Amino acid sequence: MLGVLAFILLLGFFINLYWSPILARTVKSTVLRSSDSLYRINFTKADLHILQGKIVVFNLDLQPDSAVYHRRQKLGTAPNNLYHLHIKKLVLQHVHPFRLYFKKKLDIGDIILSAPEIRISYQLNHARDTTNKSRRTFYEQISKTLRSIHVAHLALNDVKFKYEDYSGHKLAISELKEMNISATDMLVDSATQTDTTRFMYCRDVVTEINNFSGRAANGLYSYKMKLLKLSTGTSQLNIQHLELEPIAAGKFFAKSPHDRFTLQIDSVCLNHFDYLSYHKYRMVNASSMILSKGRLSVFTNYNKPEKHTDRYATFPNAGIYKLKTDLKIDTVLLDDIDVIYSEVNKKSHKPGSVSFNHATGKVLNLTTNAAALKKEPDCRITLTSLFMNKAKLHTSFVFNLVDK
Repeated sequence: MLGVLAFILLLGFFINLYWSPILARTVKSTVLRSSDSLYRINFTKADLHILQGKIVVFNLDLQPDSAVYHRRQKLGTAPNNLYHLHIKKLVLQHVHPFRLYFKKKLDIGDIILSAPEIRISYQLNHARDTTNKSRRTFYEQISKTLRSIHVAHLALNDVKFKYEDYSGHKLAISELKEMNISATDMLVDSATQTDTTRFMYCRDVVTEINNFSGRAANGLYSYKMKLLKLSTGTSQLNIQHLELEPIAAGKFFAKSPHDRFTLQIDSVCLNHFDYLSYHKYRMVNASSMILSKGRLSVFTNYNKPEKHTDRYATFPNAGIYKLKTDLKIDTVLLDDIDVIYSEVNKKSHKPGSVSFNHATGKVLNLTTNAAALKKEPDCRITLTSLFMNKAKLHTSFVFNLVDK
């Protein structure tokens, strides 16, 4: 019995020595070929545990080739996003090496990435998809090496995420720590190579960001959210407990000529959110947005100079253009939102407020998108609230979004 066990262990050891170089060559050549030489992958060590059906990869790095990227920029085919990835330990479980060797099918049960570090650099190289339709798909590029790739479940836990945005006048950097990503049923084969219902060949990719907070570049506002969750399977984006808090009024108005806003929303939901358009071009496109249970407070700036005010600049059809975003939301639903407006009385020098409580209603055709505005230029708003929390008030507005 001991002799049989020793033989099996020895056999596993020699298979590992034989398979590890093959695995390394296959992975590196596949990444290089599938990215048209834009990305290279390296790792210090890869162990195949044949008896356990497990592969462990150490110190994996995925890096773009800057020379190839700059060459594509000159040709106008460079992507807007560049990815940098470092993983201390990558574990592939329930691997079938003989199926890989004899049938050229890479079949994996689970992939677990320990403490991954992801950095994405964004630069607007093009505003529309430049992918050549005649270009071979990812499957066609790897088909000579692999017939299919299947991963049942992929998990990235405790992700360190850094996002660098070079599209503005100065570099904007965002960093996340409490981030988890999971993907299910990733399949690359002849059938899924053109399947538009999948994201990166996955049936569903769920991203969760917990306890995210930050401060605006001008230092006037801080923001935080308890949870942000995006599912590519349902195309739904959910945010829980969103808050926007300004600094103290005295300091705020000493630094800014604008009005001071405070916002708390318990729940924000975007349905049919086009996450690919946002990821590639920063376009916000959704069928509906639902805002539930919240409070919006506006404190007008008492330091404003005494001069004629262009009231048009305060209208929603002017305000949305200040977002400088390609925006298209078909319907915005408001549910139980309190709106409070405050200003300082010029005679008493004391603040006073009016409130519109428990506001509900809808906004139709909230957009800055040029194509959408050609079809329908009007934004229609209907709201019902309790004025000063007592008198029922119903209001309707129509704003022409293209009227200068």
